[in-house]
Amino acid sequence: QYLKASTTLYGTANEDEETDEKTSKKELETMIAAFSRMMPDPVIAADHLKKFARFHDRRSFQLIRFCYSPDSDYRKVVKAMKELTKRLEEASSGMVPVLETLLPLVRSLSVLVNNRSHVPAILAISQTDEKGLGTAAHEVLKEISSNAPEVFRVHMRELCDNLRKQAPTTTASNQPNAVIDLKTVAGFATRFPKDVPQDREFYKAMTAFAKYGTPPTAAKHAITIIVAAADKREMYVNDIISYALTDFDFGAECFLSRLAAISQLRLVANKETEEHADEIMDVAVGKILGQARTLDDDSEPAWKNEIDDDLCAKLWALKILVNGLRGLKTSTDQQEALQEINAVAGNVYKLLNTLIHTHGELSRGKDAPTAKHHHAHLRLAAANQLLKLSRNRLIDPQLRPGDFNSLARIAQDPLPEVRGGFVKTLKKYLGQGRLPPRFYGIIFLYAFEPQPPILASTTTWLKARAALSAKAGDNAMENVFSRFLSLLAHHHDFSPAARDLKDFVEYIVFYLKTVATEANLPLIYHIAQRVKSVQNGIDPEKSENLYIISDLAEAVIRAFQDVHGWSLQLYSGPKARLPMGIFAPIPGHARAQEIAERNYLPKEFAEDLEEMVRGSLKPSKKRKSDGSSKQAGKRVKGEKQAKGGAVEDGMGKEKKKSAVRKVAAAKTAKGVKTPRKRGAVDAGDSSVMRKSARQSGARNYAEQDDSEDDEEMAEWDRESEGVDGEDEESSTPPTSDPTPAPMPVEEEARKEIEEREEEEGNKKTARKPVGKGRAKAVGKGKPKAVASKAPQRSTRATKSKKEKDVLDFPSDSEDLSDPPSEMEA
Repeated sequence: QYLKASTTLYGTANEDEETDEKTSKKELETMIAAFSRMMPDPVIAADHLKKFARFHDRRSFQLIRFCYSPDSDYRKVVKAMKELTKRLEEASSGMVPVLETLLPLVRSLSVLVNNRSHVPAILAISQTDEKGLGTAAHEVLKEISSNAPEVFRVHMRELCDNLRKQAPTTTASNQPNAVIDLKTVAGFATRFPKDVPQDREFYKAMTAFAKYGTPPTAAKHAITIIVAAADKREMYVNDIISYALTDFDFGAECFLSRLAAISQLRLVANKETEEHADEIMDVAVGKILGQARTLDDDSEPAWKNEIDDDLCAKLWALKILVNGLRGLKTSTDQQEALQEINAVAGNVYKLLNTLIHTHGELSRGKDAPTAKHHHAHLRLAAANQLLKLSRNRLIDPQLRPGDFNSLARIAQDPLPEVRGGFVKTLKKYLGQGRLPPRFYGIIFLYAFEPQPPILASTTTWLKARAALSAKAGDNAMENVFSRFLSLLAHHHDFSPAARDLKDFVEYIVFYLKTVATEANLPLIYHIAQRVKSVQNGIDPEKSENLYIISDLAEAVIRAFQDVHGWSLQLYSGPKARLPMGIFAPIPGHARAQEIAERNYLPKEFAEDLEEMVRGSLKPSKKRKSDGSSKQAGKRVKGEKQAKGGAVEDGMGKEKKKSAVRKVAAAKTAKGVKTPRKRGAVDAGDSSVMRKSARQSGARNYAEQDDSEDDEEMAEWDRESEGVDGEDEESSTPPTSDPTPAPMPVEEEARKEIEEREEEEGNKKTARKPVGKGRAKAVGKGKPKAVASKAPQRSTRATKSKKEKDVLDFPSDSEDLSDPPSEMEA
């Protein structure tokens, strides 16, 4: 598009194409902006790309096309890049700087790795397993087929001939690596069906893979190739489905491959197999899922990675039922399409929901339960299949709100393998944008995930999705909060007792930690309030649970913003719309008013809520403080520097900066140069300076509890003994009592002032705003008058500094913190 737009704008001078030029100019600006964002300096990169577009050298443009064309071999790409570099270096218009931006872009677009020249060697290694690299070669081929299938055009016949030679029979199986080649060809055939060979022998080989291929996924990929590319697809489909259903039974010839073939045919050739729907249902449900062949054994573990034939058959049977619904060709009219889906979806969803409710047990006989590891795999498979069905917006409404809540329980399954597999599928589909946003609510139930890798990856993923949603201006992560609160209200551990509500504080805090910012917190708070204005749409009898959760969410949000020192602004946007189905209007205005005015939280619980929230936020902050310096440990606890110089305490409340300024002003006005004292007088000045130099460690001290604060306070008291006492004494109002004889340091200061006045002459009147009495006393050279008439803070500073000289303390205010003030204590 960049080259095309450049050619339109600068390659021709046709005045009749004004509209095309405007469109091309817009496209060019868009492409330049996109490319420049990939470079270290976007401004310079954009300038270079504009310059290259105006340069408009046709040969240079063609060389770039050679670089990214899948038809170019490796030698051609390298030669094109060399010639492009040479042409720009020799250009008379100073194009050399442009290479700084252009060459990295061209290299990233060029087919240097997934090149057609590499495919023959990779194919040879995959066939011969030279130096044990056969498996790796197949993996590379699979990657190329997924990322650059066009590269296979030239070599597709060679790959297909190789598969034809490996075709299995009833007595001889195919090579294990053939399934990767089949997947490679299937990916290519789906995108470029006309480039797949059409000879009869090749499709006979694909039919053999569909009937006898091992593992069963080989049959799946073979059918994809046949349906996508074969001219006589109906003939091959009928042949395969007839073979798969004839005399089928568990343990029969290639019964797993037959199940895999039926499953894929129901997905990609649903119409051709519809007349066999009853037979297929009998095979999947009656002969496979309805039979308990592997019975429970107490010695067997709850999970096995190895899948036996019985479990493998049941997993394929589930896919048969689900693919029958996914592959349904519906009418273009939405109402008719919904009716067609409803006719088929009922039995499928009933079976999948039953597996979720019974934890994977399908056997009706209580005396013959199936193996525990079968239960685990089946409930995970049922959950993943429900997610797969919900990717279709017409099928998704079949998952009712009550069944959705049951599905959410898989997020807290006893087995980590089930929880991990479920969240992996959730993240995959949500990341691709193929699932409705309501499924985000389930992921927040991983707040209590005991496996650190699962919890860490889930938390990171949620934060990344929230950041991406905020960047796109989408409120999906905020709007899902109402669904999340509904899930909590229906949680099987929910209880209105105060001791049980502590766990639900953790759920809400987990949501806020991953999603909330100071900007979107008002919207989240508004949604929490809105939940209290409706009743439970799933079970109206449990509406009170919803109101408890709503009040709890509001209280947690307020405590959360207090801990962070944020300002909770009033939400001024449009009223948030709550999803229908899980919520319903409250009948009667009086009842709604009564609910709105009542607080459903226990009083004793609300008092301790802020400490609970602070405790929930501790772990992540402690991890940050692990790498902090020891020097930072002496700072005043709970303080951090706020924007604009204000100081925030551990509760998130700002302390006024005016006090700091007042102390600094008094010291400046006095003009006496004495050694700095580590005391309470200059606490504001020194603390501000230290905080600006160590802001990264400022978060460490709000984490400690009261007992830790008391211990450190006592330590500070011991360290400052003999210094603070003088400060307290000098903090009393000045009296008319005579002051003691001046200490040497004060005498030195007085002489320094007199010398300065003699040098400055009339300039001494500029100090009068400090106080007439003080200026007059200084002019007469009477230090006693200075001590008696100076402002209180200045007196305390003088006496503190005087005491410091007597005790000869080192000046280490840069390394030590000040004693805490009375408010901080």
